[in-house]
Amino acid sequence: MKKLAIILGILVLVILIVLIVVPIFFKPQIVKMVKEKGANKVYSACVHPLLIGDSLKRIIENGAEEIIGTDAVESKVSKVSIAPLIGNTLTQ
Repeated sequence: MKKLAIILGILVLVILIVLIVVPIFFKPQIVKMVKEKGANKVYSACVHPLLIGDSLKRIIENGAEEIIGTDAVESKVSKVSIAPLIGNTLTQ
């Protein structure tokens, strides 16, 4: 049970880093670097998927399995709807 708690804690930390720190300084080469450090799969997540120019292509070419974004800004990678969150907030 303690081992599971440690694993979950590490997972939460990684998710926070990926969702908060990486988008601020994100460069497609980070995907390649993380894979070189031993990651089997790397997914890129973003809230506002403003994929300017060839950024989508560069992220995938550097080894990301997939880019997952919300529909806050509609794009090819918008897979997570924020409509329920907004709806719930407006009805409260």
